[in-house]
Amino acid sequence: GQDYASRVTSALTQIRGVNRTDALTLASNFDSLGAILQAGVEDLRACPGLGPTKVKRMHEAFHAKFWPDKGPKGKQGNTRVSP
Repeated sequence: GQDYASRVTSALTQIRGVNRTDALTLASNFDSLGAILQAGVEDLRACPGLGPTKVKRMHEAFHAKFWPDKGPKGKQGNTRVSP
């Protein structure tokens, strides 16, 4: 099995622009992957080497919806609901 740093690095480097060094910096600055995923923009910006564009991209990836909303009658789909 992989160690913690390897698993975190593997997960975080899936985000465009995040490299191994960035992932290791995040792993050393936060207690867990969960803490990284829940971190606010300011917390991420406080990590050395992470500029505003990279932080924005990471924060958006961490908070993106993975599954589409359920449409009418509970069916999965790309149904858009007007505000």
